[in-house]
Amino acid sequence: MNGTKGENTMNEVDLYQTFVDAEKFYYDKFWLGIIGVALTLFFLLVMVLYANKKQKIISFLLAMFLIIPTGIYLGRNFLQYQSTIQWMSQLTPAVRDYVRKPFSKEQYSVFEQESYRGKNNPNQYPEQLYEKTQLQEEVVYLGKDRNFIYVKIGSDSYKVSKDLLEIRDTVSSSSRIATQYVLKDDRFKQEGFVKESAIFLEKIVIPKELEDLEVDASIANALKSSTKKMESWTIS
Repeated sequence: MNGTKGENTMNEVDLYQTFVDAEKFYYDKFWLGIIGVALTLFFLLVMVLYANKKQKIISFLLAMFLIIPTGIYLGRNFLQYQSTIQWMSQLTPAVRDYVRKPFSKEQYSVFEQESYRGKNNPNQYPEQLYEKTQLQEEVVYLGKDRNFIYVKIGSDSYKVSKDLLEIRDTVSSSSRIATQYVLKDDRFKQEGFVKESAIFLEKIVIPKELEDLEVDASIANALKSSTKKMESWTIS
């Protein structure tokens, strides 16, 4: 049992450190190398055009001395971090406060963060970083009308789209079911990642015997123009 826990911790340490190293390489060292190679080639071109034969040979040797090791270093590290770079470069404002660019960080706007974080899109939460969890909580099912279903949570009533309704003959009570994505390793918060996503409501489950229950007209009328959110549970 202890061995498994230690192994998991080691994997998390490796993932975090690999991410930090890969990001530093891809957005800093890689571009430094590219710029260095470009400047060296420019210098070599100038020498080929204007220098004498001896200077050309010396310049060529010096250029190769710089370009070959740099190319090997860049190629080796790119291959080493390739899988990390692939998902790292697809990160969105749903999971991070800023975007990494060569030699810099650019903060996402509040609008971008709210827009992305309000959508239940599993592709936005890399499985390498986030664990998908399911939440379930009992509700009182009040019935349905033509377009909505109605539930009561505590002392508050809510209406949601009928598309969220799921009828099961294996349950005896009604409940709401949601998905949330939680950061596996809290150290990633140091890199601007959010600890957990919003709670995304996915379905309202009711027993088969409540399938034909119609909502009381007074409840429907009271919630006719309501846009009240279901507490901290987000309807994407």
